[in-house]
Amino acid sequence: MQTLFFKIFGWFWAAMAFIILSVFLVTWLTLRPRTRGERRNPFAVFGIEAARVYEREGQAGLAAHLAFLDQHFTYPTFLLDDQGNELSGRTVAAEIKAAASRVEHGTALPPPREGRFFAAPVQGPSGRRYIFVTEQPEPPPGWFSATPRGLAAQILVILLSAGLGCYLLARYLTAPIVQLRDATRKLAAGDLTARVGASIGERRDEVTELGRDFDRMAERIESLLNGQQRLLGDISHELRSPLTRLNLALGVARRRAGDGAAKAHDRIEREAERLNELIGQLLTLTELESGEQAIKREPIHLADLIATIAADAEFEAHNLNRAVQVAAAADCAVNGDEWLLRSAIENIVRNAIRHTAEGTTVEITLSCQRPAIIIRVRDHGSGVPAEALTQLFRPFYRVDDARDRQAGGTGLGLSITERAIKLHGGSVQASNASDGGLIIELRLPAVET
Repeated sequence: MQTLFFKIFGWFWAAMAFIILSVFLVTWLTLRPRTRGERRNPFAVFGIEAARVYEREGQAGLAAHLAFLDQHFTYPTFLLDDQGNELSGRTVAAEIKAAASRVEHGTALPPPREGRFFAAPVQGPSGRRYIFVTEQPEPPPGWFSATPRGLAAQILVILLSAGLGCYLLARYLTAPIVQLRDATRKLAAGDLTARVGASIGERRDEVTELGRDFDRMAERIESLLNGQQRLLGDISHELRSPLTRLNLALGVARRRAGDGAAKAHDRIEREAERLNELIGQLLTLTELESGEQAIKREPIHLADLIATIAADAEFEAHNLNRAVQVAAAADCAVNGDEWLLRSAIENIVRNAIRHTAEGTTVEITLSCQRPAIIIRVRDHGSGVPAEALTQLFRPFYRVDDARDRQAGGTGLGLSITERAIKLHGGSVQASNASDGGLIIELRLPAVET
């Protein structure tokens, strides 16, 4: 989700930065000071008029004209000759004379502003040169009148503000997608109660509609799986009664038929035992998936448990010309249900015995790598295809139907193992050994011994 978040955030911020910089560039190009050839003297009209009045009406006329300008401009104006003498008879400050002294005759441009006075050269009708001076207020500070460092700081503040806005917008747009992703992961991990409706809130957009569709889908999946589990449980319970009656009838048939039908009766008994084992595994799997299996938490020393499992499995493996060996067993303890853990580990060991090659040994190792306990069971069979490694723990999954049925597997043992280990906060993983064979690795949370 973070990839989508950063894409939205980055593209929005880049677009905002481009717009801001473009506005600054266009404004600068529009409002920048013009070159000397492009600038115009804003005082030329008033200065020329003042010079014309002076040459026509003298000092008194100029004084009246300047008083009129002062009244309308608010700021005082002056007309000086090229020697710096004020021609209306008023006393002028030294700052005004200094501004006039900076004027270059022969140009229509006012000099750069220094202080609060502007001075500009003008020419009267007689050709005589004058200097027109006026006071102007300080212009308000603007973006493009700032120093380069100040302008850079202002641009940086705007970009950071735009970045914050883009960040909040990206969070708003991606928040429901993140919640939908988290709910999808929970559902994929087996949490059928995962929903997003409450976390999305009252938003009204396409992503919210997608979230509601996800909730409806999750409710449907939960209903179907719960119904399937109930069906398996009910069927398994119902099969137990006729199976019990079948065993009773088998005992009666043995007594009445004598030795002549012993082989047929033995076959019926073996199939009944397999059916009974399958029903038991179905019931266990149903209870584990539905959460009805009670977990009795108590400290369990796994080294002793594995030694017991290996001894029992060795008896079964010996009859098949195979062996079971505990290669290493560290002193590790876990809080859990001993019956469930025994069943989980035993399912893996018995599965390894069925598939390891004749004359080979199934190896069991127990190690403590805190905070985890690692149990590995390795056989020396043909392994499984790489694409099947993640499917081994699905109920009734078979890599090779003919081989698994011949070996006597029901396809439920590894499924029961995975659910039992997950109930203890652990995980199960299958991998092929580099020199042949399959390795099943169990990880459980360790406790202090």
